[in-house]
Parts: sequence; C-alpha cells; structure tokens
Amino acid sequence: MGMVNYEIKEEIALITLNRPERLNAYDKTFFDEMPKIWKQFRDDKNAKVAIITGAEEKAFCVGYDLKGGELSLDELKKSPMIVPTSHNIWKPIIAAVRGYCVAGGFWIASSCDLRVAAANSEFGIPEAKSNIFSVLNVPDPMYHNLPPAIVLELAFVGDRISARRLYEIGFLNRVVPSENVMETAIELARKICINGQLSIKMGKELFYKSKDMNRAQIEDLNWKMQEEFLKR
Repeated sequence: MGMVNYEIKEEIALITLNRPERLNAYDKTFFDEMPKIWKQFRDDKNAKVAIITGAEEKAFCVGYDLKGGELSLDELKKSPMIVPTSHNIWKPIIAAVRGYCVAGGFWIASSCDLRVAAANSEFGIPEAKSNIFSVLNVPDPMYHNLPPAIVLELAFVGDRISARRLYEIGFLNRVVPSENVMETAIELARKICINGQLSIKMGKELFYKSKDMNRAQIEDLNWKMQEEFLKR
C-alpha cells in the first residue's frame, strides 16, 4: 500500500499524502508512486482540478524520511518527477497546507498553481542544518514563485518562514485557520470547475511555457494557441 490516496469528488481530484505517523515524510517508493498519481490526474477526464494535501493537521509533508537511508544518485535523479511541473499538466492544482511544509514538501507545494495554508503552518528548507545538499535539485518552481533572496536565505540559514510572511510576498493565495484550509481550497476548486476549461488549460500552458521564452517566442506561441482555440 502506497502513501498517496487519490479520489474524485465533484470533478475535483483529492490527492492526500498519507503517512501522518512520519509527518507525511516520504520514502524511496514515493519516487515511483507520486509520478503515477500526477499522470493519473493529468489523464483523468473526470477531474478538472486537483487539491493536494497532507493527512491530518500536523504536516503537509516534511520531505524525504532520512530514516530510509541515504539516497543514491539514481534515486535523486528521480526526484524531479514528484512535482507536477514535470508532467505537462495543464489543469489547475491547489496545495492545501496545514502544519509543517518543509524540504521536499515545500518543493511540491511551490510547484502547484495556487496555495492555501493554515495560519500556523511553517515552511522551510532545512537541509543546510544537517549539511545535506538539498534534494530540491531542480529548484525552478521556487525561483519562479518566490524572490531569490527569500529562497537563498531559507537555504543558507535553514530557519522556517511563516505562512503570513509568505502571503505578504505573494506565495500564498489564502491564509486561514487550520480547520478551514480544505474548505477554502475546495471553494476555489469549485469556482474553477464552473469556468471554461479550454480557456483555463490554454492559459496555464501559455503562462508556464512563456517563462523560458523571449518576447518574440511568446508572441508566436500565443498566436498559435489562439488559432487552435478558434478551431474548437
């Protein structure tokens, strides 16, 4: 039995990291399991939006469980596949964060499109405190969604940062009491579900692809997508 649960409710895929006894830390099997979950959501015609959260309120995810032993280079090379940005998913994904969201858990949350967090949740990149080279070895989701100075301070110092501070700098969409996190995430998801899905899909695709393009390339992609949209 894996650590990730997947279920559909009202066209919303609910993805739960389910290892609360270890603060939803993942083991080595997660590097094979989580990519399958993202692909399942990507290809699921019954799901318009996904919400990913951690079981219980103590943690969203605290990253790799160090009790599982040191990761080999081949295992580390699998780690980029645990985030949705590695799978060409053009449907919206919401992270619903309660409790600790650190290391690989922070990476997963940063790779989602929208983020709702409990007011008492805490985020961090603690690897430097244990002299571990961060397994966030493809850090672009954090660099795209946080100011570089914030990311580097988190990585260098290793202290955690509050949900309120992350809301102030635009990383979080909502900060609410812990008991309201899932309710708020589901409310956002329902609003997305009633909107035009092709418009959302193409808008997300253009948004992310354009991050690595120059202006001429962005305009070219935009007009190609506009042509495709008009053929619907």
